[in-house]
Amino acid sequence: MYNHNIGVDSMIFCFKLTKGLYWGVVVPLSIILMLAVSFLIEKDLIAFLVFFVVLSVGTRILQRLALKKYTEKNKVLDEKCDCESFRDWQYEMLGKKLKGGYKNLVELNLATAHYYCGDFQQMKQTLEAIDISRMNKRSIIHLYCYYRLWFLYHMMLSNMPEAEKILSKIDSLVLPSDEKQKKHCENIVRTSHLSVESKKFQVPYIEEKLKMIRFTDDLLAIVCEKSFLGKYYLRNGMRDKAKECFEFVVEHGNTLFIAKAAKEILEENLNKEN
Repeated sequence: MYNHNIGVDSMIFCFKLTKGLYWGVVVPLSIILMLAVSFLIEKDLIAFLVFFVVLSVGTRILQRLALKKYTEKNKVLDEKCDCESFRDWQYEMLGKKLKGGYKNLVELNLATAHYYCGDFQQMKQTLEAIDISRMNKRSIIHLYCYYRLWFLYHMMLSNMPEAEKILSKIDSLVLPSDEKQKKHCENIVRTSHLSVESKKFQVPYIEEKLKMIRFTDDLLAIVCEKSFLGKYYLRNGMRDKAKECFEFVVEHGNTLFIAKAAKEILEENLNKEN
């Protein structure tokens, strides 16, 4: 899964080098190019343009490589439900003093890691430290994720009024134009609404609704879905269905806090004789 030829330090180097090349080399060269057009002869101008294009493309490739490697290592959460390794990886990234959008991305991932580890106070502190002022249209998906994490935080504390306030903010956000990001954001909206509805009422065909809005078939998504259904079934007296869901969560949830919670529910409630 992870290319051993490019380690963590090289990945961080890619992030920093990309930003440095862009602002320290590409942008100044663009200005110089515009000024030079009037003075250079045709042959020299072509050579200069080739150099500029190669440098610009190289910078973009470097940036994509860094993001790809970062994403690959993040799969430890999605594919193995190992939130502790995922958390440690985010701390390692933050230790490299990233800035701007890269820092926001890692901080959001760290807050996510704290949530899945069950460290809700750490999750809150991480979210409070995030600067959302730079989350513009280009990074609108980060804003969706930011408010989704606050929504999950308040839902875990059973603070429904605050959770619904956050949901209103999510509803007011503009959907991104990128199709994949748009589907992700739509999933955030729908699952958040379904979470609130399931707390208040019985939801007909809830299993089918969850399958319809599922964004990914990664193990993490399925385990979270089973945990959600287990709690719903338990609240509504469907003990056999709840037990089946919680057993799945315990078996596949690895280090997730919901796996530990599911085990406690089974031991203290569902595995006891009626």
